[in-house]
Amino acid sequence: MRHHKHNARYLPPMPTDLIRTLSLVSAVVVSAVTLTACGAGGDGSLNQEFTQREQAAVIADEPQAALVGRDILAQGGHPVDAAIAMSLALTVTLPSRAGLLGGGVCLVHDAGQQGVSLIDFRPTPLRRADGSPSEFGAPGLLRGLFVMHARHGRLRFEQLVIPAERLARFDGRVSRSLRRDMDQFASRMAQIENPIWRGSAEANVGQELPWDVMAGALAIVRQDGPGAFYGGRIGRRLALDMGVEPAAIAGVQPVVVEAPSVVDGVDNLFMAGQADERQLIQALASGGDSRQLAAASRLPGDVPPATSVVVKGDDDTVVACGLTQGMAFGIGEPTRDFGLWPARGIATSMVLGDGILGPFLMLNRNVNEMRLAGVVTGSDNLPRDVLAAATSVFDSYRTSPGNVSALTPTVGASTGAVGVGTPRRSMVSCSRANNDGDRLCAAAVEPGINGLAIRP
Repeated sequence: MRHHKHNARYLPPMPTDLIRTLSLVSAVVVSAVTLTACGAGGDGSLNQEFTQREQAAVIADEPQAALVGRDILAQGGHPVDAAIAMSLALTVTLPSRAGLLGGGVCLVHDAGQQGVSLIDFRPTPLRRADGSPSEFGAPGLLRGLFVMHARHGRLRFEQLVIPAERLARFDGRVSRSLRRDMDQFASRMAQIENPIWRGSAEANVGQELPWDVMAGALAIVRQDGPGAFYGGRIGRRLALDMGVEPAAIAGVQPVVVEAPSVVDGVDNLFMAGQADERQLIQALASGGDSRQLAAASRLPGDVPPATSVVVKGDDDTVVACGLTQGMAFGIGEPTRDFGLWPARGIATSMVLGDGILGPFLMLNRNVNEMRLAGVVTGSDNLPRDVLAAATSVFDSYRTSPGNVSALTPTVGASTGAVGVGTPRRSMVSCSRANNDGDRLCAAAVEPGINGLAIRP
């Protein structure tokens, strides 16, 4: 294993394919792109355009991950393929919020099928040998993504690992999104003892980090499949690092069920999360039970940082995933092997304990058209901030379906600055089709966080 100097090597000029993409976005009047990474309006409003009839969109908190999703769709991949590749890319480009040893939860709707699948692979606390819960979260991400691929994927799983491995091996640079988290959680970064990551808190935007060591882990996933990280030599080494029994790692499995739903007028609202979180989403979607929302806004504790990906296909196939490390940079100390960040076990008994409110999908009950797909994630906020952000998503949809102009910046209560400590909203909103079959759809990501919402 090599150690690396943190020498200042800055980003090369913008790739020509990205320049071409952005130029096309600017030139096409009818498109479904909201490129908030390139700036919201001076008044905080979003620059956005729309498509008619069929449309696709990819959304991520970190632009490189969104571009990975765009490329997977361009290769003929299913939206689930794109969401998997984006999630893996985020473990490289935004390890503060997503990790190979972390977890999450996804909702998947395949066009032409009734209902929505819920895949739950959140990092619930691992058990020690004596049966007591440890501080480490179950590393559910790889198995969760693999199960989702087995049910819906179109491309080979190893194809979906390659973009993240390539980023780690050749293009691992500090993005503005990651730099924001490094600034916000500087105290945690300063405590790192791992020789691979020590001193990484001083890395500037565009500078390399030792992700090529992590590329070795991704290469194993590509060659041997996710199972290599749960059994055998690697699983035993992870268990030793975490101080848990190897059987605890080997036994990690996602939960796959039909997503619970409630009727909302002519639509069905599908939800993930615990019962209390689902009740909150239901209250928000219906305009809000004021007493319930007021009580929820006074919940104790902070909402830990998390991230999300949302992918809509050319049809009404849509995937919405919330990803979490349980805390910024997970447990706070990378493993000795591959420099991976284990997740902190989430508080399953606590609303928003995983940093995710949602994901949620709204589908028309009669024609099965997608109306709204979104995820709201925390960034070490008070619950009231996250609930306010989620309220704006549903308000935007109710006010003008197919338009996200109401998605204006939110302000982190702890910092008073957009982008640092701000809850994060990602959404796709579509209007009902008119008599000609035309629909308006728009995609958006939280303004001011340097994320990317783009039409492939």
